[in-house]
Amino acid sequence: MKNLKPASLLILVIFLFSACKKDAVDYSAYNAEHGTHIGSGTGGTDSGTTTAVYYFKGTLGGKTLDWIVDAEESKGWSSGSASNRSSDKGVNTGSLTAIIDATQGQNPNIGVEFRTMQYNFDADKPAFLKAFVATGAWTFDTDNSFTVGTKTISIQYTDAAGNQYSSDGVQTGSANVVSADVLAPELGRNDGLKIKVTFSCTLYALDGTSPSIQLTNAEAVMRLEDLL
Repeated sequence: MKNLKPASLLILVIFLFSACKKDAVDYSAYNAEHGTHIGSGTGGTDSGTTTAVYYFKGTLGGKTLDWIVDAEESKGWSSGSASNRSSDKGVNTGSLTAIIDATQGQNPNIGVEFRTMQYNFDADKPAFLKAFVATGAWTFDTDNSFTVGTKTISIQYTDAAGNQYSSDGVQTGSANVVSADVLAPELGRNDGLKIKVTFSCTLYALDGTSPSIQLTNAEAVMRLEDLL
């Protein structure tokens, strides 16, 4: 089997679509000091209910998170997608990630990455994406690699200060894709899937020295755009 090592978290070939946002100013220092961002709430959280179309909630290191994406994606949280892939003689290999991030500064954020996709350049990409992101249990990725012929999920988290974490490593249990509904294209967005995912996992610091943190009872409804 062929292995590809991603260069860094969420960055190799990355296209970030979040209501056609311009490149954001880095507010991570402000967020780290004040623990907030545009919108209500403190400590990088927004109070609310999960009646919004897109959201993320869970308990991270004993702290309750409840991130609500509003209709204009302007009051605290935005939805986006990223692509991480390589191409060789018309065959593409890589992953897609659904993201919810802070509208101002993009940190903190959570990403749910689906690996490992391989498809021909001229393939029916919407059909491939729908077939690949199937509902049911997904095994967590363990070694931060793209292994052709496997289907794994990776959870990626960046805190308000810009510190990065990943679920790649030893885990117990699995993630669950509850639903994956086809979305039509919108102005400024590709077609794709509206996914609902539940999971609990250990998040390992990418700096190799900071302690890991536990994310439990996580539930997310996210937009996974077709960036294939």
